[in-house]
This record gives sequence, C-alpha cells and structure tokens, in this order.
Amino acid sequence: MKICRDNDEKRNQCIIDLSNDREIAINHLLNEIRQFAAFPHLFWAIWSFEHAEITQTNFDHFEYAFDRLALYFYWKSEMLKYLN
Repeated sequence: MKICRDNDEKRNQCIIDLSNDREIAINHLLNEIRQFAAFPHLFWAIWSFEHAEITQTNFDHFEYAFDRLALYFYWKSEMLKYLN
C-alpha cells in the first residue's frame, strides 16, 4: 500500500509498503475519526453564530458558521453509518 500526502501542493511525502498490522491500525483509526468528524463542525458553527452577535471584528462569522454547518451535514451521514 502506498499513502501520499500533499502538503499545500509543495511537496509529496510518501509512506511505502506499510506492514499489514500497521495498515489495519491506520484503517481502524480512520474509521474512528469518521465516527466523530461531524461534531467539531457543529461546535464551531454554534460558536460562530454566537460570536457573530457579540464581536465587532472584521470577520464574517455567519458565512463561517454556514460553511461549518454544511460540513456537519456532510459528515453526519458518515457518522450515522456507525450508529446503525
């Protein structure tokens, strides 16, 4: 198995020939991450909606919140697969 990560399209780092045990552990970890990936997006959406009302910064909290909500709903379907 070959895993390549692209760091800002500047360089590729490759990990080649993972052992079976390590590959299984990585897949297990990725499955655990998918189960909870929706929650941080929901948290930051709520936080951003709240801060849109109380801060006077030059940052569009509402746009950020709606982007986070979109990501929450995207990952929610992935999360629900593990609850069934």
